[in-house]
This record gives sequence, C-alpha cells and structure tokens, in this order.
Amino acid sequence: MWDDRFIFVLSALVGISLGVVISNRRDATGKRRPRWFIYGLLTLIAAAVGLILAIRYFGHVTEPGLHYPSQGLVLAILIGGVVGSFSARFVGSLFSTDFGPRDPLMGVLVLLLLVIVYSLPVYQREISALLGHIGLSSLKTPIGELTFAEHSRFQQTVVSAAKPSGEERSSALPRPSDPRPGLESLRHAVSDEGPDGYLFKDAGYIAFFDGPDRSGELIDATKAFLRPVQTLARCLRAYVDIIPDSQLLLVDVKPVLYFFFRMHANAVAALRKNSHRPRDPATKVEVERLYARVANVREQLLNAIEATATDYSAGAYQATLDETDGDRNFVEQCRKDNLTPSSNDSGALQHFSYLQPYVTIALANLLVAHGSADEAIDVITQWLYLWSCARGEGAAKCDKIPRLPEANQLPEWFGIRAEFELNVLLYGQVGEANITYHDFLKDHAKHFTDYAAHRPSYDRPGGAPTAAQGSGGISIHDELQRCQDRKPLTNAGVTKDQELRAIILRSLLQNENTLLRSELHFLPGSSWTELENLHERGLVLTQFSVGCVDPEGSDEKVWEAQRANYKITSGLLALAIADRLGTTAASVDERNRAEEIKNEGKQQLRAGYRHLKGVRDDYRKKLERLPWSVRVFNVSPWEESCSLAERAIHQLNEASP
Repeated sequence: MWDDRFIFVLSALVGISLGVVISNRRDATGKRRPRWFIYGLLTLIAAAVGLILAIRYFGHVTEPGLHYPSQGLVLAILIGGVVGSFSARFVGSLFSTDFGPRDPLMGVLVLLLLVIVYSLPVYQREISALLGHIGLSSLKTPIGELTFAEHSRFQQTVVSAAKPSGEERSSALPRPSDPRPGLESLRHAVSDEGPDGYLFKDAGYIAFFDGPDRSGELIDATKAFLRPVQTLARCLRAYVDIIPDSQLLLVDVKPVLYFFFRMHANAVAALRKNSHRPRDPATKVEVERLYARVANVREQLLNAIEATATDYSAGAYQATLDETDGDRNFVEQCRKDNLTPSSNDSGALQHFSYLQPYVTIALANLLVAHGSADEAIDVITQWLYLWSCARGEGAAKCDKIPRLPEANQLPEWFGIRAEFELNVLLYGQVGEANITYHDFLKDHAKHFTDYAAHRPSYDRPGGAPTAAQGSGGISIHDELQRCQDRKPLTNAGVTKDQELRAIILRSLLQNENTLLRSELHFLPGSSWTELENLHERGLVLTQFSVGCVDPEGSDEKVWEAQRANYKITSGLLALAIADRLGTTAASVDERNRAEEIKNEGKQQLRAGYRHLKGVRDDYRKKLERLPWSVRVFNVSPWEESCSLAERAIHQLNEASP
C-alpha cells in the first residue's frame, strides 16, 4: 500500500482539494462574502491531513532517526500535486459560466500526463532499451539524476564478501604466500594409507561407476610412483609448522619441481609419438631419481627443524605441533619413512601411464605451496588438454597429438578428478564472480552430473559415450525422490554402496550450490524461463534431509549447517530473480509471480540465517579462546554466507512497510 503510486494518488487528492478550496476562496473574496475565512480553514485542514499522512509514511517505512525522501518520492509528490490541481481547475471550469477555449486543451494535457505516468512501469524495459540504443543511460538535472538503466538491489548484495581491499568484514587476513594449504592438499592427494587415502577412495569411486577392473593396475602403479611424495609432503608440513617459511624459500625444493616438470614434458612428447606409457626401465629410473631428490630435501628439512628445536624445551616443541596439528607428529613420520624403492613396486610400475592426473595434481599442489597458484592452474589445464586430445574429444585444437584408442579404455573419473582440482584452484584465485570461473564451473558441473547419472556426453565434439558398468545412476532429483520415499537409514544399516552414493550426492550438491552462487552475478540477459529454472534448482537444494545427505552419520552438525547454507543460497537467488523479474514484468500475473518468488526467498533466507548464525557464533567463541597468532588467520567457514544474508535481510527490512 505505502509505495510511490499511493503517494502520487494522495498528492493528487490533496492538490484537488487545495485547488477547490483556493478557487472557492477567491470567489468568496472577490464577491466580498463574509465567510471567506472558512475556505482558509479548509485549506489548512487539507494541508495538515497531507502532512500527517506523509509523517506516518516516513515513520512506518524507515528506521528511527533523520531520513530524507528519495528522488522518486519527491517527484511523485510534485507530479501528483500538479496533476491534482490541474484536474480540479479543469473539472471546475466545466461547471462555470466562463468555460474558455483553452480549457479542453488543458484537460487533454492532464489526461496525457496521467497516461504517461501510469504507463512508465509497464514500458520500462522498452524505454530503457530505446534510450540504451542512443547511448543515454541517465539524465542529470539540477535536482537529481534520472537513471534509465535497470538496477537489481538484491543482486548487489551477493558481491563477494571476501574482497582483498578490506571493506568487507567476513574474511580473515589473506595469506597468498602461506604454503600450508598447498601442502595439505599435496598430502591428501598422494595419500594411499587406509580407507581415508585419496587414491584408495578414487579406486572405490571408479569401481562404483565403471566396474572393479577398470583402473586397479593403473592406480597401483600411480601409488608406487608417488610413494616418496608422501614422505615429502609430511616433511614439508612438519617444517612449516616449526619454521613459517613463506613460499618455501629457505629450502631447496627446486629439484623436485624440476623432476615433475620434466615428467610433464615427457608426457607431451610420448603422446605426440602415439604412446601414453614410458618405457619400463625408464619408469624405474625415474622413480629412483624421485626418491633421491626427496631424500636430499628431507635431510635439509630435518637439519633445519632439529637446529631450531634445540632452542626450545621438548614440551614447548611438542606444544607447537599440537597447536596446529593435534596429535599428528609429522616430524617423527618424516624421520622414520623409508626412502628406498620397494622390490614390490617394480611390477606395479609396468602399468604406469601419463594419462592419469595424480602426478600433475601433485605438481600443482607443490606449486601452490611454492607461491605459484597461476602455474598450478596452467599445468592442470594442460593435462586436461592432453586428456581430451588423446580421447578424441576435440574440444580444443590438438597440435600433433593423435587420438589414442587406449585412452578411451581409461576411467572417465580421471578427467573429473582433474576438474575438481582445477575448480578449487580457480575459485581460490578469482572467486565465483569471475566469468571464466563461471563458464568452467558450468562445464564441469554438467560433465560430473552426466557421469554420475550415467548419461553419455554425446554433445561433446568427437566424444565417445562412456560405458556404464558399475552401480552409478545418481542425480540430485532422483536422490531427492529416494529420500522422500524412504525412512532415513541408521548408521548400522548403511552399506558401502549407500555410503558411496551419499558421498557422490554431497559432491553434486556442493557443485550445484557453488554454481548457483556464481549464477547470481550473471542474471542479466537470462530469459524468464531460465530464471524460473534457477529458482527451482535453488529450492531443490533445500529439500534434502540430513539423514539422506549423511546416512553414515559422519557429522550431523556440519550437514545441518550446510543445509542452512543451501537455504541462504536459495533465498539470495530467489530475491535477485524476483528483483529481475519485477523490472521486466509485462502483466499483472508476471508481477504477482515475481512477488511470490520474493516471498519464498525471504522465508528461505531468514530460516537459513537463523540456524547458520548460531553455528557461526559458536565458531567465533572458540576462536576467541585462541591466541592471535591463530585467530588473525582464521574465520568461520560460514562467515561469508552469514555476511551476505545479513546484508540482504537489512535491505529487506528497510524496504518492508
């Protein structure tokens, strides 16, 4: 009710009443009637009524304090008053004896003005497009600036809350030279120890989707090749815990980097010669060289750590380790590891192939630890290029790299695994608002979604459809239907197959959430149907119960928080979509639909924020008990989502009647 249209009508009614009162007052004064003061009193009453309504309006829609009306509201009051006064003058002249020839013209002008004023919202898109073609986006006047471009209030609230300029409050102090993230990723990427090892997990995913015999020998060969890198990762991690060496400048890891770069170059040369395997003796020699290089680096690291540790008591030294890594003593593991090639590895290395992503991922993570995130992105994109050329998918122009029949026998998971790694690196480097990251994420999400659902990618140029031999058949909508049709499983009743399905589902949901957050920055230009589809995808994210996403019960609190985070994404997306649809609506039904989406977004946003705020605040309380050496570089993982929600809710509260 209390909007610019209502204020326009109210101003017009006040203008009409003032026009009638002033006209009658003039008549009474001219004829010297004794009751002219009555009309003056009526004038004051009409003005007082208008003033009271205006005060009530400003007091109802704004927060306490001194506020000024917007330019649009001032224009609505002025135009409404002018239209009302002219209307009163014209209607009054129809019943008077001095009806002149100019009065019909004045009436036509008043009606024309009314038609233009009330039709502007309907034809806003056409007028904006017309003015845009002639290069006019705004008009500056002495009293303000009239802008013809479309604005999205809620789309502005989804700008990244982690800007390096420091104007936002949701990020910790940036540490682009910190080697720990790269070393942690390296340690996980080359781990094959038990069921938590990444290589062990990847073998399970491949067996789940493509059958148990698809990559066993190749995975075993890769484990044998990267075994010394496990020691390197543990030693470097122990080193930076004791000596916070920025970008690993004080130790010489260049020989290891050189080794991996040479392996990368050998892969390109072999593929150009129509081969994806090194010769068997060469593989064994390369592994021995890697062991020797890692042994040299370990010696340097242990000497540096032991020289530094002599200045501290044993208790303080162990406390330093415990502060960062709990009970994991990387120093002892680094010292005890055997850096002699095993005789059992010789047979496994015969199946080593350049068309596996793990050696390249190890190189990329080591580059990140060394402070070269852009080079890490480059080497993974190069591997993906080689992978697509060898499989004949031809997305890019292949320079002297022929298609290899053996490459199509390798699991599709290898390419997806490299894309996952590239996704993390690109997000950390440029963020979700970057157009390159947005385009890559769309391709990656589609690739992973099709693979998980066993939908062959026939639309990929030259690509052969992938065969589905394993269980598979996972999609967000199918899993949501499964979730709604059955009772949640208990931890005791979760099979290995169900556990793997839940892990893949969580990956699909995380990809979808990140993609929708990125889509928020690229809504202009989307059609009505595309915006409706985005809104429905956001709602689907919020409909999963924790029991379906995490049937093994690994951490219920984490997935409750993640579910609240999905609600915030859905709410922000709905508000931005409603704002966009409201500016392009051409009918009452479309405006009503935009309002309906907005109301759904409000509900999702507020519900998600209520839960996530509590989780964020608990994390803040834990950080308050830690020393500043830890606090200054850490924030809650939910800080950015809460910050976006807070700003959006603040705008909603300001705009609500």
